Amino acid sequence: MLISLRIFAGFYFIDMQTYHHLRDNCRKQLLPYLERALNTIPQLDKPRILDAGCGTGVPTLFLAQRFKGTITAIDPDNESIATLNQKVIDHGLSDRVFPQVGMIDSTTLEQGLFDIIIAEGLLNIIGFEKGMGLFSNLVKPEGYLIIHDADADHEKKVSLLAKLGYSVITFFSLGQEVWWEDYYAHLEQAIQKKSSPATSEKRLSDQKEITAFKDDPSPFCSRYYCLHRIKQ
Repeated sequence: MLISLRIFAGFYFIDMQTYHHLRDNCRKQLLPYLERALNTIPQLDKPRILDAGCGTGVPTLFLAQRFKGTITAIDPDNESIATLNQKVIDHGLSDRVFPQVGMIDSTTLEQGLFDIIIAEGLLNIIGFEKGMGLFSNLVKPEGYLIIHDADADHEKKVSLLAKLGYSVITFFSLGQEVWWEDYYAHLEQAIQKKSSPATSEKRLSDQKEITAFKDDPSPFCSRYYCLHRIKQ
């Protein structure tokens, strides 16, 4: 019985890794927009980077290719971090990329350590004001932040950023056409080709998200904020 459970667990892990790979390939279609945001900040020499809410690490590996510094990649999901850990090993990045399970408000991350902080969607979960307050403790004076958040309450967010000591370098939006053509259309096609008992729950969740997008795409629109922390 124990051996059977181990075999099942092994197949489950393989199937989940395959499904993560499928979703990652879709997620990579959005990397040009992260690159556009990164092009607005200086090419720092060996920066310390925090990828907050890294998921399975699609942006993390992109950052590792672009910068020669170190990357702390943090996410509360054990499965996602396990996937990223394997990628780090496969790409020979164990000396520069350090995945860890956790949240930015419940970890022992050193304050004022990071030259660059990337947050792809995290603040849409924990709240923009809370997240930016936490990042203020983690980023170096005159450090940089790339925040990808919901395209809502823009004026309120800009006002808050000014109060917290951030200069907005630029911002740009990703509309519903971008999200459909560069992500959801690819995801819908991909999950129709891949199904197994181990991944049925995640596949159903993704399908519900696609249906919600088709019903009303406006909540899925997003905005990048490229920020410079003003030395105080």
